[in-house]
Amino acid sequence: MYKNFLFGGLIKCEECGSNMTSCFTNKHTNGKLNRYYYYRCTSTMKQDWQACLVKQVSAERLENFCLENLERISVDKNYIENLVFRLNNDNQAGHRAGYELTDGCSKFSTETISDTLKFFFSGLKTIKGIERNLFAKRFLSNIFYSPESIKIRFISRSSVPPRRDKARPAPPMAGLGERTLSSSKSEFVSNCMALYF
Repeated sequence: MYKNFLFGGLIKCEECGSNMTSCFTNKHTNGKLNRYYYYRCTSTMKQDWQACLVKQVSAERLENFCLENLERISVDKNYIENLVFRLNNDNQAGHRAGYELTDGCSKFSTETISDTLKFFFSGLKTIKGIERNLFAKRFLSNIFYSPESIKIRFISRSSVPPRRDKARPAPPMAGLGERTLSSSKSEFVSNCMALYF
């Protein structure tokens, strides 16, 4: 049995900074072969199993957890409004070196974030196979995993176009620059151009 890893190529280990790669393990139980899928810290492959405390995480559990929380946030208007307020009013957030923010990029809107998240989920529901991973990469730039927190860096665009084809939604239009969303213990942290949930 083959699995398409939804977040393949997107996960980084928060503990040691290494990428986490998709892998599987076969186990025989009562004469039956079972396959278990994981995202594994590459430092445990390149060095040894003790090189990182994180080691690996169940692919199914991580994917389900991230999607459930993102979907919950996508329909929670108050949550998004609070996030937008904090991001747009965070005076301590400076821009990253080498990036210049335009007026349009310096402000987030509730509608843009909500529409982008809803578009993301409508696409995931209609796309199958490896194309789901490629579609996810249009919206997610990184997922930072540790047993204590998961941070999702989400790319938000200035506008989300209407769907052209029910089977394959159009990608979001290139917009005002990359913005990111992530979450750590249900608290928001912002650092300009980045939304954390």
